[in-house]
Amino acid sequence: MTRDGWWSARAIDPLAGPLARAVVDRTPVTPAQLTAVAALLCMAAAGGFLQAGRLWWAIGAVLYLAGGVADRAALAVAELRADRDGRFYRWLREALTRCCFLGCALGALLGQFARTEDPVYPLLAVLVVGADLVFRALTEGLPASVPVRFGLADLAFAACIAGPLTGLYLPVIVVAAVAVLCSGLSTVHRAWTFAAEPATRT
Repeated sequence: MTRDGWWSARAIDPLAGPLARAVVDRTPVTPAQLTAVAALLCMAAAGGFLQAGRLWWAIGAVLYLAGGVADRAALAVAELRADRDGRFYRWLREALTRCCFLGCALGALLGQFARTEDPVYPLLAVLVVGADLVFRALTEGLPASVPVRFGLADLAFAACIAGPLTGLYLPVIVVAAVAVLCSGLSTVHRAWTFAAEPATRT
């Protein structure tokens, strides 16, 4: 499991796995092409969220989900094909994923601000960015084998999906940000515990 957290593990991976296997078995599509598709879909989703209307939100949500699936499938295809450039694709995917998730989250929040002029939305946008920066600082360089419970994808899910569905942007995003920060601290603790175990562990 990567640093994406609950949203990717529960909602994205079950769709991305079959897509990746179909791509590997039946098409010459490369991980880079899937990554490009994911980036375009997420950019379109961010534009939809920025419009702040219900129809645009629904369009953005569908594009957001499709972009997440394509994003995860790109990494899975690289792994299934034992692509020698797999490390490059992991780095590219990580960078684009971060930009896309942040773009969608900020698009949703700033779209709400444009519609309502409520100053809480820019503050929530700052909270999302700050939580992401702290989380990245905490988990940078940790082994990928150490799982996380919540990550940037969960912050984006709170801003793009859970907030609009419930209408409770403030509590939903604050809870998500706190969960992500606690997850970062917990991940560091587990990594240290793992490193401190005897080399003879099984």
